[in-house]
Amino acid sequence: MQGGKYRIERVLGQGGYGITYEGLQTGLNRRVAIKEFFLKEYCEREGQTSHVTSGTTTASEIVAKCREKFIKEAQMIVSFDRAPHIVRIYDIFEENGTAYYVMEYVEGGSLASLVEKSGPLPVSRAINLIRQTGQALSYLHSRQTMHLDVKPANLLLRREEDGSDNVVLIDFGISKHYDAQGHATTTSFVTYSRGFASLEQYREGGVQEFSPTSDIYSLGATLYFLLTGQTPPDAMLLVEEPLERPSAISPDLWQIISRAMSTSRKKRYQTVDEMMQALKGINLATTSSPVKLATITSSKVKEETIIASPKDEKTIVAPSKDKITTVEPNNLILKDNKPKPTPSVEQRENNESEEDKPSTKTRWLAVACIVAMIGIVFFFIIRGTSDITQVDTSDSQVKMDGIYEVGDLSKATDLHSVYNEEKGQYGMVDQAGRLVMPLQWVSTNKKFSEGLMGVEKGGQVGFIDKTGNFVIPYQDGIGCGEFHEGLAPFARDGKWGFIDKSGKIVIPCIWDDVDEFSDGMARVRNDEGKYGFINKDGKQVIPCKWDEFDIGKYYKEGLVEVDKDAYHGYINKQGKLAIGYELGHPAYPFSDGLAAVTRWDGEGYKLKFINKNGKVVFSCGEHWSPACGYDKGVFSEGLAFIKEYNSNIIRCIDKSGKTVFECKWRSVAPFSDGLAVVRDEDGNCGYIDKTGALVIPRQWKDAGDFLDGKAWVMIGTYGSHTSRQIDKTGKYVE
Repeated sequence: MQGGKYRIERVLGQGGYGITYEGLQTGLNRRVAIKEFFLKEYCEREGQTSHVTSGTTTASEIVAKCREKFIKEAQMIVSFDRAPHIVRIYDIFEENGTAYYVMEYVEGGSLASLVEKSGPLPVSRAINLIRQTGQALSYLHSRQTMHLDVKPANLLLRREEDGSDNVVLIDFGISKHYDAQGHATTTSFVTYSRGFASLEQYREGGVQEFSPTSDIYSLGATLYFLLTGQTPPDAMLLVEEPLERPSAISPDLWQIISRAMSTSRKKRYQTVDEMMQALKGINLATTSSPVKLATITSSKVKEETIIASPKDEKTIVAPSKDKITTVEPNNLILKDNKPKPTPSVEQRENNESEEDKPSTKTRWLAVACIVAMIGIVFFFIIRGTSDITQVDTSDSQVKMDGIYEVGDLSKATDLHSVYNEEKGQYGMVDQAGRLVMPLQWVSTNKKFSEGLMGVEKGGQVGFIDKTGNFVIPYQDGIGCGEFHEGLAPFARDGKWGFIDKSGKIVIPCIWDDVDEFSDGMARVRNDEGKYGFINKDGKQVIPCKWDEFDIGKYYKEGLVEVDKDAYHGYINKQGKLAIGYELGHPAYPFSDGLAAVTRWDGEGYKLKFINKNGKVVFSCGEHWSPACGYDKGVFSEGLAFIKEYNSNIIRCIDKSGKTVFECKWRSVAPFSDGLAVVRDEDGNCGYIDKTGALVIPRQWKDAGDFLDGKAWVMIGTYGSHTSRQIDKTGKYVE
C-alpha cells in the first residue's frame, strides 16, 4: 500500500463500517493499525483483488456519504493529536476505491478482553481506568464533540515503559460535533451498543443536541462492567427494572454508577468532571473487592452493536418494549419498580447463556415450594385471620442474622420496614429499632404514606395501618404504589390503575405504567409507549403523545416541564404552553414559585431561575447545577442548593439568588422541618441548619428528612444494620 510504505500483516477485527488490520510501516519498521473503510452491507471485493466496489447506484451514493464521514472521522482524531488517552493518527489516504487511516498500534488489548481473561477488576484499578477515560471525554466535550460509543471494546491498554497501563479511546465512527448552540454539525448513522448506549441513543435520529450525559451513561456502564464482568442490561429494560446493587459493590460507589446510568438525563452527572469529582470521594482502602462471579466466558462479555440502516437516519425505530402477557410470582413488586415485562426470545438469547437458564419445571417447582412455605408460616403466624398479631419483643433489636435492607428513610413514620435477605421477607421495626411485626411479607411499599403501607403475599395485595391491621384487605393484584392525594397505583393482569382507601378500583387498570398523583394529576403511559396525564376522574387531559424524557414526571404548582428537541418549556393542566420554549436543557419542576432551568445565552449554558411568567429572576452562571431536588423542585422552605461543576463547593441560596452560606459536602438534601441531610467524603450523614452549621454530627451511613421533629437514621454498616428514629438533638427516640 502507498507504494510499499505500509504492509498489511493480519486482520485484527471487523465491524459494520470497516476492517482493522495489524500492519507495518516499512520505512520506520513501526507496527501500526490500519483501518479500512468497508461498509459491510454494501461493499464487496472486486474478484480476488483489494479493490472495493459498491454495486448499485443507490449503494454507491450511500457508500460515498459514509466514506466521506470516515475520512472526516480520521481528520477529527488528528486534530486531537495532543489530547490525553485518545488514539494517535499517523496518516490518511485513499486507495483501492476506498479510504484508510493509519494509527498507533496498541499492544495491551481492550478492557473487554482484559476482563474476559482475568475476571472483574479490583476497584482501585477499575476507577483508575475510568478516570483516564474521563480525561479523554472531558477533552472531547470541551470541543463540543461526543464520542457516543464508549464501551470496553473501544478502550485499549497502552503498556508504558514503567509497566503501567494507559487507556486509549478508539473508534470515533459515530461521534458527532456540535456548534456553540448545541446543534449537531456532523451526521452519523444511528448505532448503539446494547448495554452501553443511553436510552436517548435509541431515538429517531439519535442524539441531536450536545449533552455530555450520553457519554456519561456509557462511562458508568463501563465501570459496572469492569467491576462485575457482566454487560449491563439494555437501557430500554432499565426503564422497567432498575439496576440492583451487586452485594460486593459499596453503596457509595453504587450511588455513582447508578446516577451515571440513570435513564433520565436530568438525573445523571451533567459533566464528566462532576462524575470524576464524585469518584475522588471513594475510599479505596475500605471499598469492596471485585464481585465474585462464575467463570467468565466470552459469551458473558459479548457486546452487541446494533447498526441501523444507513439509508436514512430518520427511518430508525427503537425496539419496542415487550408487553406484559404473563405474570409469574417473581414479578410481584410493590416498591418503585413495576412488574417485570416478560422478555422476548431475542432478549432472552442476549441476556442468558444456555447454562444459565433454569428449566420451566424447575422454576415453577421452586415457586410452588416458596409459596407453600410462606403459606405454612402465615398459618402459624396469623392462624387464619387477616389481621397481623403484633409480636411483643420488649427491648430486643432486630437480630443481625442476615442482611437487612433498610426501607426508604426519606419520610419519618412511627414504623419502618426492614428486609432479611437470607429469609427473603419483610417485617417492621418501631422507632426504637424493635421488631414489632415479624418477617412475613414478600414485598412492601417500604414506608407508610398517608397512614397506609402496601404489603404483598402469594399474588395478593393489601394495605395495613401503623398498628398492623388491614385497612384494605388482600385482593388479587400484582403490585401497588403509595397513596398520594387519596389514591394509590394498583396493578392487575399486567395493567395499572388506581384504588381509593376503601380498596375500590376507581380508575380502571388500562395503562402500561402510572406514577403517583401530584397536584391532582398523574402521569400515565399507553400501550404505544407514549406519556400523558390523567385527572382524578381518570380522564386523559394531557394526550399520550410524549416520549418519557420529553415530559416531567409530576405536575408542581400547576405546571409540568416539557422538552422539544434542544428547547424546554412548561405546559399547564389544560395542555397549553404556559412558558414558551427556550434553548437549553434541562428544566426542573416548580417549587416555592421558582424553577431551575439551564439556558443558552449566546455565550454558554447557564443555570437560571424563572418565575411562573417565564421571567428570569436571577442567574447563577455557567458552571453551576442544582445539587438536589430533581423531581420535586429545587427550592424547599425558601432555600435551594446549587453545586459548582468542577469542585465540591455547594452554595445555599435564597429566592433572590443571594448566597446564604457555602459548604463542602459530597451531597446534600433539600431542607425539611428546618434541617437538611448532608453526607461527607467518608459517606457519613449528619444534619445542618439554615445557617450551614452542623447541628447533628455526622455518624450514620444513611439518614432521612425530618418530619414533625423526627427522622430515621441507619445504624451499623451495610449488610449488618437496622434503623432508628432520632429527634432534633440527635438523640434516639425510645
